[in-house]
Amino acid sequence: MRRGRTHRPGPRRTRRALGTGISVRGADARTGAGRMSRHLGVVVLVALGLLGGGCSRVSLVYDNAPFLTAVYVDHRIDLAPQQLRRWTDRLEQVQTRHRREALPRLTALLDGLILTSERGFAREDLACLMAAAEPIYRQHAELFVDATAPLLATLTPAQRQRLERLWRERDAERAAPADPERERRKRARRYIRNLSDWTGPLSASQQQLVRELTAAMPRSQPALDAYRADQRTRLMTLLDEGAGEARIAAFLHGWLVEFDAMPAALRRDGERLTEQLVTLAARFGASLDATQRTRLLERLGELRETLQRLQREQRAIVPLPCAG
Repeated sequence: MRRGRTHRPGPRRTRRALGTGISVRGADARTGAGRMSRHLGVVVLVALGLLGGGCSRVSLVYDNAPFLTAVYVDHRIDLAPQQLRRWTDRLEQVQTRHRREALPRLTALLDGLILTSERGFAREDLACLMAAAEPIYRQHAELFVDATAPLLATLTPAQRQRLERLWRERDAERAAPADPERERRKRARRYIRNLSDWTGPLSASQQQLVRELTAAMPRSQPALDAYRADQRTRLMTLLDEGAGEARIAAFLHGWLVEFDAMPAALRRDGERLTEQLVTLAARFGASLDATQRTRLLERLGELRETLQRLQREQRAIVPLPCAG
């Protein structure tokens, strides 16, 4: 512990606590900094899944997200007391906006997913939900830009070096496997595990269905990693030049919201992946037995109640997507 500073938890513990917060890690891995433009809806649906770990835990993490996020970033790049205080204030402002503006839209999207589940997972309903999720992703990306641009504009050379080191560490942790077959097996296991969390154990035929459909998904990770690295280099150049908050925010908006520098091949892969995910959801949904369907609807209902509680007194009515 450094004199005059609050004790800060270790990075691994705090990172796990930030499942619903905004952080340097969360921006890239969860809110879509490296995601493909036509695959944005999946990010939101995955985020909803992360919220499904228990109402009390979710509420605790969400309500304390500004503090937890600031502590994590402070631990990794060593913020000055004034930086930490000002950035925590900004995070609290962004969280207030998220609670008021974004949570109602997430709840409406979840209502649409519940309705789609009750209807039997029709492909056209799932495709509609995917399209409805895209502007919700953009809203979250814009909130992230508003939260991070002020901090990035104040980083010292030493703090920028720590940020670059953090990026390198994260890239090393998730380096793409050299064996494509091993990568396909890992992807299938991940999908099977995540789906079973919502429906209960999958049958042998359901597991085989997931393996077949995930094996056909594009292998875009190497190109995605290269795109992300190039954008980070451009961002660091801006910071080294002493760019102000407005210029940094404009760059982040182009990168994270508009995807204006994304290679055409990645955009095409994103379109393919979206189609394959819709196919997977439709075929897997049609295969559910009565017990699995009941469990899924119960879990979705619990998640909806959690999202409503998180809105507190700021609840707003948002039109239900894909209700026609």
